[in-house]
Amino acid sequence: MSAEDEKFLEKMNATKRPGGQQCKVEEFERIMDLFESIALEKQPYMAIDMSTVMPYDEMAAHFGDALSGELVKIAVVVYSHWKEQRVARGGNPIIPILKVSPTFIICAVCSDLVATV
Repeated sequence: MSAEDEKFLEKMNATKRPGGQQCKVEEFERIMDLFESIALEKQPYMAIDMSTVMPYDEMAAHFGDALSGELVKIAVVVYSHWKEQRVARGGNPIIPILKVSPTFIICAVCSDLVATV
C-alpha cells in the first residue's frame, strides 16, 4: 500500500457514507488488486493507449463473485483513485510485477537485471 493509498483510504473513511461502513486496509487492497487483475487481463496494452482505460461499469461487469455487495459499493469510490494512480503511471500497473526469464530476473520496481546463473 502506497502513501497515496493510505491518504486516500483515510480521507474516504472520514467521509460519511450511507450505512457508515469503514473500509479496512485488507478490503481496500483486495479491491485495488481486483482492478489491477481485470485491467491486466482485459487491457494488457493500456500503457500504449491511455484512451482505453476501462470505465467503472465495464470493470464491474468482470467482478463476478470476487466482491460482496458492501465491497461493490466501496469499489465505486475506490475506482477513481485506482484510475488516477494508473494514469499517473502512464497506464503501467500499480502493483509491481516480477518478470522472470530463464537466465535473468527483471525487477519491475527498479528495472535492474539480476543474473540467476
